[in-house]
Amino acid sequence: MGAAAGKEDQPYEARSDPPGVVQGRGRLRPSRVESSVPSPRLPVGGDRKKIHWPNRLPDEADSGDEGESSGKVRFNEEIRTELIRDGEEEEEEVVSELEATLNSLGVMPGSNTRSMEKERRPQTRRTSRTRTIRRDSRQILPQGLPLQRRLSTQQPSDRKGSLDLDPFSPPIAMESESVHRGLSYVDFIPERVEEGGFFSMPKYETFSVLMERGNDWLARNPSWETVTCESMEFKTTDRVQSERMTYYEPGERRTAYVRCLRLWLRRRKDSNAAPQQLHYVNCVPDLMDEKMFGGPKFQPLNSMIDKMNEMLQKNPLPGKIITIETQEMKVGTYSGRLDPDRSYWIEHGDAQRLFVFVIRIFFEVGSTEPGIGDRQEIGLADFSPLCEGSGGMFSHPKFEQFSSLVERMTAWCQSQSSIRISNVQSLEYKLKSGQLDTQRTSYTEHGNATTYYVRILRVAYVRAGEARLHPYIVTCRTFSPAQLDRGGMFAVPEYESMSQTRDRIAAWVGVTGARLISAETSAIRMFTGGEREMGPEATYTFNRGDANEYWIYIIRLYLDGEYKEPPQELLPPIPQIQEDSCCNIL
Repeated sequence: MGAAAGKEDQPYEARSDPPGVVQGRGRLRPSRVESSVPSPRLPVGGDRKKIHWPNRLPDEADSGDEGESSGKVRFNEEIRTELIRDGEEEEEEVVSELEATLNSLGVMPGSNTRSMEKERRPQTRRTSRTRTIRRDSRQILPQGLPLQRRLSTQQPSDRKGSLDLDPFSPPIAMESESVHRGLSYVDFIPERVEEGGFFSMPKYETFSVLMERGNDWLARNPSWETVTCESMEFKTTDRVQSERMTYYEPGERRTAYVRCLRLWLRRRKDSNAAPQQLHYVNCVPDLMDEKMFGGPKFQPLNSMIDKMNEMLQKNPLPGKIITIETQEMKVGTYSGRLDPDRSYWIEHGDAQRLFVFVIRIFFEVGSTEPGIGDRQEIGLADFSPLCEGSGGMFSHPKFEQFSSLVERMTAWCQSQSSIRISNVQSLEYKLKSGQLDTQRTSYTEHGNATTYYVRILRVAYVRAGEARLHPYIVTCRTFSPAQLDRGGMFAVPEYESMSQTRDRIAAWVGVTGARLISAETSAIRMFTGGEREMGPEATYTFNRGDANEYWIYIIRLYLDGEYKEPPQELLPPIPQIQEDSCCNIL
């Protein structure tokens, strides 16, 4: 960053990899793996059972996020689900300390949006229906959920493309079977389990509970399989708007976030196969040094991967790896321990924050890797944007565009014949004293200074050993939500919902027949940083912690093969931008 306080660390020693590529592999001692549920062999997560980019910043912050309550499973359609505890009475209305503070600070919707009203529920007393799930030593099945889901919406229609689900499963309404055969998604959002007070924060379900709920959904929907697992962050006040594709982050106020589980899905080829079941492990970097004024220093990324591989050789995962995720954890004050399964936190825009990268490996239980077996060795390959201009006192440096970064990644992947690519991620890494070091596993963002970032591509893969695999031609297709209007003087533009964006993506996949490697939901700035001019193509950006920022979610698909854009008449029409008709011509 440009004005960061404290002594700057020197970059790690350069490796002999190709320019812009850093790989981590090898064998050392086992790494520390954290999980909320212990196992006799290996700790695992979960239970073992724009399109238009306006350049004008609105004159007034609009924090009026819309959307439905989403602490429940949400799939394709807006659904409302009441959760009723066994033998307990729900209170009519719960107002947390966070909500009261936000209201007192005036963080309310703008005049151009609908007012946010708290849902009032009548006091009820019910007894949950129970289900028993048989388990044996060969197959790990999910636990029954602690809460009963009672649906208050219509059942799926009988039209073509609908699925037959049990009474506990949310309805899935599909426009046509072919539209959604290529790709879809389902979100699992943590429930609040304990109210906060004036001196305490509320407590939410941990990430391992979300995985249990994900496995329960997969068990009830065996015709679907997970392609990519994602740890998603959503802003929350009294509800989470997972359908909304934009959000506002105030610079001098505090903002609450929850981390949910998003499963990217596709139809299974074998409809008679046993339901897919997933688990995960966390790898947290070891603390190397802790200074009173310099902040903690964690082990580098390549060392984490080396130790993880050593552990995987001694204690193989009981299934095929499907996602190797680099998860950014935000820590206000480091207290000596990190909880990667935490699903709720609060950020202060003008305060100093520590960010720590954790590796989370998702795997499919019981599935084996052809040609690899159960002893899987993982690796990461990083591709950093090349600097094309150093900039000056009144100008920012210029970096290559994201599409150029993808081309270099494609060339590298084509030269590899002994790896299986599990997923690809685009990550923001901090520039420290103008230098980039993707082996760092932590950095500090200062609230009163500008922090500079570059966006890199990280390819996660599993080594095939002696087996020879078909080389990948990895390409990327970026989808931005369609803009619906141009906003106004005191309002940001409106964009289509996540489900509507998904529908266009699924149609494109169906028409092109694209072979999906992985999918990614990425949040980028709208009016600040490098994105203000270049949108999703920007690889250089910056922010000042105490400045207000607007964010938008984009979807990136990483594909095996090159695909031409199909004729527009074969795809759903892109919504037209609605012009404001506030002026009349006489």
